[in-house]
Amino acid sequence: MQEYIKKSAIYAALFALVLGIANVAISLFLDWKSRSRNPELYDKLIQTGTMDSVFSWGRILLYTLEIFVAVFLIFSIYYYFKNRKTT
Repeated sequence: MQEYIKKSAIYAALFALVLGIANVAISLFLDWKSRSRNPELYDKLIQTGTMDSVFSWGRILLYTLEIFVAVFLIFSIYYYFKNRKTT
């Protein structure tokens, strides 16, 4: 049972990482698409502060936090099931 829980947690953590990386990739792709279609509007949005630039610290920290929270939740659930007392 413990091996099954450990294997499930590892698969879930990898799945969460893949989803986080896919989210970052999709966001960067959509930024690239919108910039290639209308570069003047895109630059104006960045200059006015309405939209962050592609590699701004805020966006990088947001993606890092998103991946960290997903992995933290997976391992929290793993330790909950690992230390749960069966009656």
